[in-house]
Amino acid sequence: MFLHMHKPTQLILEDRLTMREFMPYFQWWKNTDDVLITCRIFIFNFTNTHRWLHGTDDQLAVEEVVPIVYRETLVHDNVQFHEHNSTMSYVTRRRLVFMPDRNVPGILNQTITVPNIALLGVAARMEEDNFFMKRGFNFIYALSRDSVFRQMTVYDYLWNMRPPILKEARKYVPGMVPTENVGVLQTMYEDNEEHVNVRYGKHYGNDQFFMMNTYEYEPTVPGFSLAKGDCFASIQNSTEGATYPQNLDEHSALIYWRKTLCRAVALYFDRRVYRGPLLGYKYVLPDDSYDRLPNSTADCYKGQFGLLEDGMTDLSKCSRDQ
Repeated sequence: MFLHMHKPTQLILEDRLTMREFMPYFQWWKNTDDVLITCRIFIFNFTNTHRWLHGTDDQLAVEEVVPIVYRETLVHDNVQFHEHNSTMSYVTRRRLVFMPDRNVPGILNQTITVPNIALLGVAARMEEDNFFMKRGFNFIYALSRDSVFRQMTVYDYLWNMRPPILKEARKYVPGMVPTENVGVLQTMYEDNEEHVNVRYGKHYGNDQFFMMNTYEYEPTVPGFSLAKGDCFASIQNSTEGATYPQNLDEHSALIYWRKTLCRAVALYFDRRVYRGPLLGYKYVLPDDSYDRLPNSTADCYKGQFGLLEDGMTDLSKCSRDQ
């Protein structure tokens, strides 16, 4: 007589590989209402713009506004199982909900002075355009009477930033101005429906569980196209953060994909964390994650108009794709 004992946790993990729709682990993944995911936004107020523009001050002075805290909700929908190749397709929907109890009262109505990111972005984008394109931009800029720095509320900066330059440009070249609202969070969360395809099932096992094959039907970061000669900014083998490969240990690396980061980044083991009797592993993003790569031809985020410094990332391709 042979007796083989299985740990209950191992049996649960093996069953979870199948992602059966009537099981609790599937429902927990499908709707994450019980999981608190917070998003902290740091804003910097420019305090000497007039003196800097007039040459009185050599450098801009900034002060940090207290973090604005939102809760991010995440729902998975339109789930389809492709049994022929053991993959799942689904749609994710993310949105932000302001948390009054985590914020300073009235913070969204506080007035700040910030760079006109739409104006500066268009100017940078046209740096290598021809003389006539630049003259046209200068003409629209003069008509708009826009400025390099603008005063607005924190709420408008995040959700309702409408620079005059975009409103004026839309009159003359509407095809080049898809939106007049370039609020920071509005831009990030405007298109909150994402199409994902991942691996699942015993065919791939624990190591590849829920690793991504495609995002928006492509194996690359949105905006990067091999057909256009872009470098290969891959999302493959990453996860979107709602669930991860199973049986991770202290030597594992998690490849984490977020649209707002415009890249898949590696998280590495940092330390053990205890929650009562439960043991968990904490994985963190290394400080050098955004440094330039030794081989600049493989660095997809080095900048289009000159090599950026370590810690900086060119997100222009992702932004134009949205």
